[in-house]
Amino acid sequence: MNKYIIPIMVILLLLSSFTGVSSTIIKMPPNVSFDGNLLYVGGDGFGNYSKIQDAIDNATNGDTIFVFNDSSPYYENLIVDKSINLFGEDRNSTIIDGKVTDSVIVISADHVYVEGFTVTNCIQDLSDAGINIFSDWNTIRNNNIMENKCKGIRLSSSHYNLIENNTLKNNKFHHINLKDESNNNTIQNNTLTASDNWPYACDGISLIESSDNLIINNKITGLIFTIGIGFGTKSNYNVVNKNRIYNNPCDDEANSIQITKHSDFNLIIDNEIKSNNGSGIVIFFSQGNEIIGNLIEFLPSHGICLVDCRYNNIVRFNNVSYTDRGIRLAIYSSKNFIESNNLTRNTYGIYLSGTNLLGFTPNNIISGNNIVENNYGFYIIVSSLYGYSNDSLICYNNLINNTQNAYDECNNSWNDGKYGNYWSDYEEKYPDAKKKPFRGIWDTPYEINGGNNLDSCPLINQWPKSSSTYNPRISTSFNSLFQSLSERFPILNLLLNLIK
Repeated sequence: MNKYIIPIMVILLLLSSFTGVSSTIIKMPPNVSFDGNLLYVGGDGFGNYSKIQDAIDNATNGDTIFVFNDSSPYYENLIVDKSINLFGEDRNSTIIDGKVTDSVIVISADHVYVEGFTVTNCIQDLSDAGINIFSDWNTIRNNNIMENKCKGIRLSSSHYNLIENNTLKNNKFHHINLKDESNNNTIQNNTLTASDNWPYACDGISLIESSDNLIINNKITGLIFTIGIGFGTKSNYNVVNKNRIYNNPCDDEANSIQITKHSDFNLIIDNEIKSNNGSGIVIFFSQGNEIIGNLIEFLPSHGICLVDCRYNNIVRFNNVSYTDRGIRLAIYSSKNFIESNNLTRNTYGIYLSGTNLLGFTPNNIISGNNIVENNYGFYIIVSSLYGYSNDSLICYNNLINNTQNAYDECNNSWNDGKYGNYWSDYEEKYPDAKKKPFRGIWDTPYEINGGNNLDSCPLINQWPKSSSTYNPRISTSFNSLFQSLSERFPILNLLLNLIK
């Protein structure tokens, strides 16, 4: 990854006396090969091409094509079938317009570099895009991909591509779409947005049957989306890190990050999701995903929601506030771990409905969370369609100043036989309770509203808050955490190199 982020080297390419221009500066990253010829498009130099496709047709592998902006816009649909570097003079004024007849740029060769263009007006067809990639090891960098009638950037069966520092604006359907086993790609530092008057919905970044990709440091704002970042149909071992998804006027059913259709073992870490409509992070029918250290706030629906998720999804170290349901487990979501989260000022801190499946004991483990100033700390109910939410182990949580600390009409274990939970209203409810010597617990069980549940080992003092104050932006354990996860998520090796 270091080769993509080190300062850009500037190579001065002197034009011949026939170009009519004394010199042209092309910013060449050090990872870009410059072994071939230099061809020019536009401008008034002798021998310059008037069409970009003509220059491509006359280029050979390793050549560089420089496109002047004074002949822009270029009304073309490009086929890049050679390993070349394609540079526009200025990303805002060097325009390639697809005339709404096809994809604007189709890349079928490996090792293609595209930088410095506005790419616009592709046709409205789900198989087309502003930039449509069918190959490997390409770089799409510093471009404006905008006002395409279909997808902004599309990768199909493409691997080891870098999509970096682009602005994607006012596209339809998807800004960036990976499909058909497009694996081991990096999508970083892009801005995905729309104008206030843009009438079309457009999802942010979508992956279908694509694995081992890194999605990092992207900004998604101002979109009417159904999904901000989404994995569908067996998209596994992807990493979503340090993205900001905020101020998106999507509908109430939208999800800022969504994992679905047996997309397993993905890592969603240290993202910021705030002030959008809809929900934050939602997982359907998937297992082994880890949701770690995300900031989620000011959403009208769920902060984090697991639906029919069985086996070893881990939700930890997240800060969730000002949502309707901070963390929700629903519809047979079983054998998951909800631990060390901060849930503050939500309607419901943790909400369970219909989670029973196959009599697992314990069903879910919910421990070490700070649940503060919510209307309900815990709210656990019987679903009219999916039945009870029994047999979860709920312990070591701090329930502080919630309007009602807990409501449970099912049958769950509120302690592990040694320690239970801390209840801020305990001494008010049980003024005659005694402290058990050397145990750190009270002698009188805490009664849970809604049914017959008891916390038989209520804590005298709060469970240590250090267990739920992890912040990957400042934590000294950030690198060690990533190291421990890197065997499960090979793409993290790229990220580790990036943050060293």
